Amino acid sequence: MKDAVYLTISLFIFAALAGTVIYGLFRFVRKDSTHLDMDMLWDEKVTREQLDDPKD
Repeated sequence: MKDAVYLTISLFIFAALAGTVIYGLFRFVRKDSTHLDMDMLWDEKVTREQLDDPKD
């Protein structure tokens, strides 16, 4: 029983750490890639709102 509790707690801690790292990477990539797109590709000629809502 003691081993099962230790294993469960260890898995929860590992899952929390892995989730935190994955979420941090996701936020960094999403925020950084949007900034790089605006700087390098569009050279600030359009706003982010114009890119998100194209008019047909």
